[in-house]
Amino acid sequence: MATIVKEEGFEIRIYPNDHEPYNVHVFKAGGEARIKIGSQDEDPDWISVTNMSDKDAIKALKLVAKHQDQLNQKWQEYDEQRNSSQPRIIEQIGKSPKPRRKKRTKGN
Repeated sequence: MATIVKEEGFEIRIYPNDHEPYNVHVFKAGGEARIKIGSQDEDPDWISVTNMSDKDAIKALKLVAKHQDQLNQKWQEYDEQRNSSQPRIIEQIGKSPKPRRKKRTKGN
């Protein structure tokens, strides 16, 4: 998890291994709003709001709208990193480690 924006008591975080649609988690005072970032043609929208006042949820949505371009860019960076590293992970999984032989001790 990476905190991308801290403003007005809010923290906007991205979970790099999260799934599409591009979304952020906005935290304030123990509450959380999960918000779909949207695009140039689409405004941000709530996915879920937990333990956050309506007033703070609206502020969280406006904050995501204010930083929409920056948040989308950061998500794209995470996507590129994740996609470029996947083949290496698959290659590593494909290689099974050599089995270790147990050392014989006297009496065995």
